Amino acid sequence: MKIVKRWPNKLTGILIFALVCQMIFLSTVMAQENTAQRRRPVASPDDVRTKSINLRIIGKTPEMIQTRYMNFLVTESTEVVDSKGKVMTLAKMPVPCTARLQYEPGRLNNPFVWRIIYKGPLSGAKTTWSAPTKH
Repeated sequence: MKIVKRWPNKLTGILIFALVCQMIFLSTVMAQENTAQRRRPVASPDDVRTKSINLRIIGKTPEMIQTRYMNFLVTESTEVVDSKGKVMTLAKMPVPCTARLQYEPGRLNNPFVWRIIYKGPLSGAKTTWSAPTKH
């Protein structure tokens, strides 16, 4: 009789453990998907939701373009070109500078930049990365 009473308790414990493991796994997968969605744009540069603005870029990091009022997210799919259409890398773009940004408005005031059209450097421009700032 003692063995019969212990068996359901062990089985229940195993089922609860399996359920907890599954919940941890699913929460990890969901967190990874949310991160991937945040980093991956959902439109194309020619989409009607894409906006364009002329700005002064005051700083840059590998993940963002910094302006006086807000930051814009960039990824490896962000295209950087000069005013003649010649492709350049973000690392080679001197800042501060003037540029036209084609971007997709994002959640929580973090728009994603599709294309940076570099117009020209401003006084003291350097190609080094800037210290990240928060707005």
